[in-house]
Parts: sequence; structure tokens; C-alpha cells
Amino acid sequence: MFRMCIVAFVLVFSSACEGRQRSLARMTPKEAFAAERADTLRATTRRLQGDDRTDYQVAPLPDGVHFVVSDWWDTGDLAIRDVRTGTLQRLTHNTAPSTPGEGMDPRVSRDGKLVAFTWVPLDRSQPQELRVMELSDSATPRTIRRASTPGTFEMNLEDWSPDGRSILGVTRLPDGNRQIVLYFVNGDSMRVVTTLGWHAPVRLNFSADGRYIAYDLPTEKRSKKDRDIYVRELASGRETVLIDHPANDFLLGWAPDGKHILFGSDRSGTRGAWLIQVADGHRVGEPSLVRPDLWGITVGSFTADGSFYYDVGTGNRGLYVANLDPTSGRVIGAATMMPRSGAGDEYGPEWSPDGRLLATVTDHDRAPGSHEWAVRIWSVEKGDYRDHALPVDLTNVSVIWEPDGRSLLVRSQEKAQFSVQRLDVQSGKLEPVFTLRSGVQLGLMRIKADGHTLVYFTGEPASDGKTTRSVNVRDLATGAERTVCRRTGKAAGRRLYGSLSPDGSTRASLLLDDSTKNGLLQIETIEQLCTGEPTTLLTIPNKEIAGLPGTGWSPDSRWLTFLRRLTQDPDPRSELWRIPVGGGTPERLGLAMAGLMMQTISRDGRRMAYLGGESNDELWVMTNILPSSARGGVPGSAPK
Repeated sequence: MFRMCIVAFVLVFSSACEGRQRSLARMTPKEAFAAERADTLRATTRRLQGDDRTDYQVAPLPDGVHFVVSDWWDTGDLAIRDVRTGTLQRLTHNTAPSTPGEGMDPRVSRDGKLVAFTWVPLDRSQPQELRVMELSDSATPRTIRRASTPGTFEMNLEDWSPDGRSILGVTRLPDGNRQIVLYFVNGDSMRVVTTLGWHAPVRLNFSADGRYIAYDLPTEKRSKKDRDIYVRELASGRETVLIDHPANDFLLGWAPDGKHILFGSDRSGTRGAWLIQVADGHRVGEPSLVRPDLWGITVGSFTADGSFYYDVGTGNRGLYVANLDPTSGRVIGAATMMPRSGAGDEYGPEWSPDGRLLATVTDHDRAPGSHEWAVRIWSVEKGDYRDHALPVDLTNVSVIWEPDGRSLLVRSQEKAQFSVQRLDVQSGKLEPVFTLRSGVQLGLMRIKADGHTLVYFTGEPASDGKTTRSVNVRDLATGAERTVCRRTGKAAGRRLYGSLSPDGSTRASLLLDDSTKNGLLQIETIEQLCTGEPTTLLTIPNKEIAGLPGTGWSPDSRWLTFLRRLTQDPDPRSELWRIPVGGGTPERLGLAMAGLMMQTISRDGRRMAYLGGESNDELWVMTNILPSSARGGVPGSAPK
């Protein structure tokens, strides 16, 4: 027995060594040397808070114990969380979930006295705001800037300047391009630092002296999928490429000593944290690996003692297939979870006409905020799939099957333009179908029973908060199209999500009523969409509203499936129901789980695909990152 254990140990050890040697062989000599050194580096990581529904973002207070967070699962308030006790001290005070709005993207000033954040009103006719407030539950937020167009997400915050007079951020222009800007705290003004293209940085940081900013961007000269890191001097506007490497490199943070930048990279084969020395905006020497294998790291922030706090995305979200009773619509037996495939999520499952294949949209998460979209075709019986990569500039992707089962219509956005393309599911070849005018948004779409008429919705926001909505039809065979009706106005609430019936004749929506804050489950035929007179099938109390997309249809368009949150559960599970489209009593369908959403039923009514599982966040801290000479014996090099 002892001899067998020795043999097993030798085999495992030699296999690990061979794998490491293969990784080292892909590196340059300097990178390989840095990777070998990583085994003896002093940097350590520790989990502080795990498996909760708090988005920690990058807002630690100087003590490393309290964090400003967005409590978006429950109330939408901004709050201070004590990671030792889990208690919340609310900074904003909503009267109901997300009412009158939600606090997002908190950023704490370097002295720990102020927090800046974006405020997103529930009423989408009101503009997004940038606000600043003292870290007290009795403080009153002060608005420093408003978005130019209501209902849009124009502004993002990143970092406070060392002197506390401005906030580094990114603004989105109407044409879809981005600008790096400085928002000034004392007054509704900003300074444009530079104008970028369509892609935004994952992270931006000031240097400790405020003279420079660092950020990452996709590399135009290589693939746009991978990022490099840049430093820009604010006074002169001079930009320097700090990290230029074939790997995917993204900024984590500028260290408080002002002499080092921490960045993430997959150059060693897995995502790790690397450190580069900086002087006068230029790199000094070669990067060194300080911590390998940082799976799931998203964004983070340094505190003054050199500790780096960061968020790690976790969870068990996946694609499920369940059997149904075609008469009652109830789930039969246990569902099957399709095999997971590493990082990234799947969205919008759609059954093929013959029920043998499932199409989903997949996000291969190469770096925080950096997406690589693909259309995934599942063989349900075999449990395997193939991916068709999409052009890197496409976002807001969804798919529907064409009647022949050999192609999909792919709805997507590139910069400020939406378009529809046809994807061959065997070859992955894309060909254009039509493109909308810049600024016009493309919503739901469905092919009617005749197999060639596409029904699709468009919307064009105006500066007064109203939107011009249109119902359109297009003959896919001839290209002829017409607008069925066009209506301008403001909805009597916020449409949380919706879906089109299989025959393309009716839209289902869950509307959050402005006055009662309850959910209104509504249907509208094409005629009703033109007149603005929906039919309300059910009122869902506010506390039972499921926040994830969850309206679906039976294959014959006679039943509408929907979700209700189980309020008696401590965890946010949702339960699947159905209701007759003609009106009647809702029925439970025998399925409840956390993260349930995007249910879709096969055409024979015998199987349902859906997404489910939790997507949580863990808070971690990395310490002893900087060389001892840089740390200089700063007290508190480990978090309190």
C-alpha cells in the first residue's frame, strides 16, 4: 500500500511539473523568471466575506472593515457594510425597493469622509445623477451632475483625486463612444481628459500625486479582445503604453506608494496579479508575478496601508432542462443541468423548431468588464455544444431560430447601431439582414407562423424623457418592410422585462406601476400596442416581484408563464407559475429555485429550458504586495 502511494505521488508530481513547464515554455525568459520567483513571494490572500449578495465593487473605507455597497438585492439603497458582523448602515432611505431610485458605483474619497455614487431613478423619464454625500445616515446627498438624456446610463465613476476636488470617470456619448473625464465636486462641470472609441476601460486610477491616471483598453493593433495598460499625464495629455503584451492585461490599481501598479494578466496561463514599477509615468524594469491563479477576480481597490481589497464572482448559475406534462405544464421529476464550461454566463435560451437543439448567447469573460460573445448551439441529447464566436464589437446580443432550423437571426448592437444578422448554425457564417438608423433601439422580435414575416419593436428616446415606439414587420424573403404603428409617450411605469408570443401576435410584460409600486403582468396584442391599452392579467405585490427576466409562453400562445418571489424564504428564490392569456386563475408549475429566469418551452410542450442558480460575490484581501523597501514598514500592512 505504501509503495502504491509513493507511485501515485510521483505520477501526480511529475504531471504537475510537466504542466508547469509547458506554461513556462510559452513565456519569454524574463516572464518565466518572474513566474518562478512567484513561489517565494510574500503576497497572501484571505477571504473576508463569502457567498452573499452584496456587490463590493471598489469602495473600502480606510479601516478595511467597512465598505460602501449597493444593496441592490433588497432595497436599492447605498449602505455601509461591516464585514465582521454583516450589519448594514443605510446611507440612502428608499420607501420601497428601488423607490425612488438605486445607488450604484460607490467610490470613497481617500480620507474616508465622502462617498460619490451614481443615482438611477426608478422613473426613467428622470436623468441619471452623480451625487456626493458624507458617510453618515443623516447626511443629505448633493447632486453634482445630471445626465443629458433621461433613461440612459451615461456616467460611471472610478476614482477620487488625491486632493478630493474631482472624481475620475467615464461618460458615454450619444454615438456610443466614451470619454475619460474629471467630474468636479464643487459644481456641475467636468473636464474631458481624452475621447476613446466604443470600448471602455475596466478600471481607471489616479497616481498618488494626482499627476497621472492609469487605465486599460483593448488593443486595436492585435485583436481588440486583449487589453494593454496606459498611463496619461493630465497636465500635458501625453499617453504612454505601460504594458504592451500579447496577453490580456487589465488594471487592478495604482499602489498608494505611487511607485507601483498592480494589474491582472493571463500571460502565465491563468489569471494572476502582477506588479510593475513606475516612475514619472513610465515603467521601470519588468513586471513580476505577485499572486497566481486569481480565479474570478473582478475589480478592487487599495487602501493607504497597501492592502488590496477585491471582489470575486462566485456561484452556480447554469442552463437547465426539465421535462413537462404537456397538458398541465407542470415540471416532471428533477431537471438536468447542462455541463458547465468555465468562466462566463449563458443567456436567452431558444429551442430549435424540432426540439433537438438549444441556442444560447454566451459571454466568455476574459477580464472584468471585457466581454467576448458567442452563440452556443447545444445538442440536448448528447449534452455537448459548439460555439460560434461573434465579432468583438457586438453587444446586447439575442437570438431567435428561423423555421428551417438551419439558421438563427442574431440581434445585436455595435456602437449606437442595432442590426439583425443571419447565422448559419453549422458554419457559423454571418450575413447581414438589416441595420437600424443610429440611436434607434431594437427590442423584441419574433417570426410569425408563416415562416417569413418578422415582427420587431423599436424605440427612439427623446431628450424630454418620452420615447417613440414602433411596431414593424419585415418580409425576410423579399426585404420589404413597413411600420404597423408608431406612438410617442411615457409608459405608466417601468417595464422590467417582456417577451413575444410564439406566433408574434402578443407581447407580455411585467410593468412596475409608478403609483402602487406593484407589478402588473400585462399582455398587448399588436392592435393594443398601437393604441396603448394593455390588458392586465394579474397584480403582483411589490415584495413578490422577481427581479430577473421571467415571462414566457406555451407553444400554442394560450398560457403565459411568469415568476413570483417566495417571500417566506430567507434567500431570494423564485417560483414558476402560469396564467391563461384569456384571464383566469394562476397555477403553480412545481419549480422554485434561486436565480430562476428566462424560461422557454419546446414546441411540443414536453421540455422547458431555463437559467438558474445563484451568482454571488466574495470579498477578499491581498496583503504584502509591495516590496519591503516600498512598504517602508507602514503600520497596518495587514488589515485590521
